[in-house]
Amino acid sequence: MSFKQNLASIPFIRRAVIGALKFFGRDITLTNGWTGDRIRLNTYLHKGYWFFGKSREAETMHAFKRLVRAGDTVIEVGGHIGYIAQYFSKLVGSEGRLIVFEPGSNNLRYIEENLRGCVNTTLERLAVGSTNGLATFYEDNLSGQNNSLLGDYKMADSVSKAAGQELVRTPRAVQVVTLDTYVTSTALQPDFMKIDVEGFELEVLKGSQHTLQMVRAFMVEVTEQHDEVGALILAAGFRMKDEAGNCIDRIATSGNIFAER
Repeated sequence: MSFKQNLASIPFIRRAVIGALKFFGRDITLTNGWTGDRIRLNTYLHKGYWFFGKSREAETMHAFKRLVRAGDTVIEVGGHIGYIAQYFSKLVGSEGRLIVFEPGSNNLRYIEENLRGCVNTTLERLAVGSTNGLATFYEDNLSGQNNSLLGDYKMADSVSKAAGQELVRTPRAVQVVTLDTYVTSTALQPDFMKIDVEGFELEVLKGSQHTLQMVRAFMVEVTEQHDEVGALILAAGFRMKDEAGNCIDRIATSGNIFAER
């Protein structure tokens, strides 16, 4: 664990720093350490990106580099502010294509600007699930990373307690589409997917049965219904690996799971 990670794990220091950042928070432009792109973010809302820099989720980013090839078509479900989308855009290159789904109004003002230079990228301002139609989407006031289609998403409460900040979730109606519907209607042929939807991952996968037969690999952050998600991945013909690259036969804890043929 790095010095910064150790520092961030001390509760009273973490809460004091977060409180100060909330008071003095402002929008700034930095350099994405993985791509060299300029990225617009807020010093309070998006503190993990500038504080940890390139060490943030480094194992996951290295796995993306191994699994995504130049010329690939990639689908990212849950784009947040576009930090990882910029990386995918670079990995697939000029002959590849990236489709990013992000419905959060608190994230769109950042991701729209951060993807402006990614000419191989399409931003879809839609949520993804197991059925098509309107749904209530709950936007958080802490980072936009805990936005969810679940009204009682437990991880958001845990994050707010760790930060010592009051959680406010604002409901908003959003349009939801299944990946199977989208892929069929656009004649898309995806090679890789990333799914990070704060507890709604099982519903996204349920609406992706046809799409799963196309991709050679995908990543899904699993924080709810671990056994059900694992069973669906295995039934679709994938092997599962944890973030460290170890093969697993069930999802025991929350985190990023990689599914490969």
